[in-house]
Formats: sequence, C-alpha cells, structure tokens
Amino acid sequence: MDLSGCERLYPETGTLLAEINRELPKENSLVLAAGEGATRLVARLAAAVAPAGSWWSVETKASASFLAPFPLQCVKDEFPAWVEALQELGLFTLGDLAAIPFVLLHRALGAGARTLWEDARGEGSHAVYQRLELPLLRARHRFQSPQSEPGLVASALGVLADRLAVELRSHRLVAARIQLRLGFHGGTRACRGRTLSPASDELEAIRRAAWALWREESGRRTAVTACELRAELLRKRPAESLCFDFVKARKDLAPAIRSIRRRYGTAAIRWSPELWMD
Repeated sequence: MDLSGCERLYPETGTLLAEINRELPKENSLVLAAGEGATRLVARLAAAVAPAGSWWSVETKASASFLAPFPLQCVKDEFPAWVEALQELGLFTLGDLAAIPFVLLHRALGAGARTLWEDARGEGSHAVYQRLELPLLRARHRFQSPQSEPGLVASALGVLADRLAVELRSHRLVAARIQLRLGFHGGTRACRGRTLSPASDELEAIRRAAWALWREESGRRTAVTACELRAELLRKRPAESLCFDFVKARKDLAPAIRSIRRRYGTAAIRWSPELWMD
C-alpha cells in the first residue's frame, strides 16, 4: 500500500499506523509493518523487511547503502527487460547497478536505463516525501546595550518574525511551534513557547505568537540584552492544490481579467490554475 502524502494529515507515524489498524476488519488477522524513505522503492523495501507492527524509516543519506544488498529481482515487475539485460552483464544487486558510472550504462543500454539506475541509488524521479534535515529555524538579535523599552523589543521581534517567515517559505516548510528566548543583563535567561494551530509559515501568525510570548514576560521586561525567535516542529508545506479554491479565485478575479482583456486584448492575460500555485 502506497501511503505517499499521508504525512500531511498524520505527521506522527504511530498515529497513521493506528488509524489504519482501526479501519481493518476485526476478523482480519493481518499485522502491519510500514516503511518510509526518500523514494517509493526505498519505502517499499523498508516495509518488506520491517518487523511486524513496526515502522522503519531510512534516512535520505542512507538510501543507497540500504538498497545495495537487494537483488535486481526486487524491481523486475517495473523494469523486466532492463533487469534481464543487466543480469546478462553480470549485475545482480541494486548495489552492483548503483556502482556503475552512468556513462558506461548509457553506452551499453541507452539513456532509457537512467530511471532504474537512479532508483538503485535512492534518488531520481520516484522521489517522494523526505524526512526533514532541519530540526528548527531561528533568528537572533543582540542589542548594543540593555534595552528596557518594551516597544523597541517588540519591534525587534517583528523583524525576527519576518526573517523566519522568509526562511520557512524558502525551504517550503511550515512551523507548528514558535519559541521565544530572551537574554537579560547579568546573564539570566527566559524561554517561552507557543503552538501554532494549524502549522503556518505566515508572517502574521508568527508575529502574533512572538508578541504574545513577549507580553507573557510582563514581570521581566527590562534590561533585555538579546532575543531569539525559533520555528520548531517543522513540516513540509502542504501542496497548494489541497487548500486553494480555484473556482472561487477564478470567480473573484473574473471582473479584473475582463477589464484587462478589453484594454490590452485577449492575449494580455490568461487563466491558468498553475499561475496561482506559485
């Protein structure tokens, strides 16, 4: 069973397995095992060797070494002709195939074997959900002298929120938690956190969370020497098509589109959902 994309609804893998188990018929004696990886092939083989009832996750950087000992027969259903040709060349495992420079494989079999070669290396067009390498994103500011004006500290936090929003969007991530860390004159520190529900990369959501955390420090708002804002519990941003109402957007924009076309011609602007996904 291919569960690609389910991490958007169930970020916790244990929860996803529990939901599937709950939906199975009571009389069904199946015990599930699941695999997660950077490609469908890695995930499928991880599930195949995982102990019953467990979830095996293969890190992206370990994909090639994980695949290496598996026989080429594992992909025969998808690439029957290529597998037979490779076995005639003396290649019997995915590791054997991955170790061959593609330029040599291209000379022997042509460019069409690239997909299989990339799959054997744990990369390529079959890539799906990848585990995040970033545990958090953070933005910092240190004041030149201890700051006791609450408004100026709040202003600095607004700038840090802006930086975090830009970083989140550049990495196509959303954050489920915002944490504020403060340093005070004398070396004391304070730390507060707030959950974002739903997880977001929106500047306003991050800014409101930062200011709310700052207001909670009502008893310690003097002699601030440094502040740091962290975006934590990072997730891949859901595809726009899951949350963007194309029909409503087209209806709302129709008057403006008609006006532009009347003035500049029908070729001046065209409707395309892909335009609004960027």
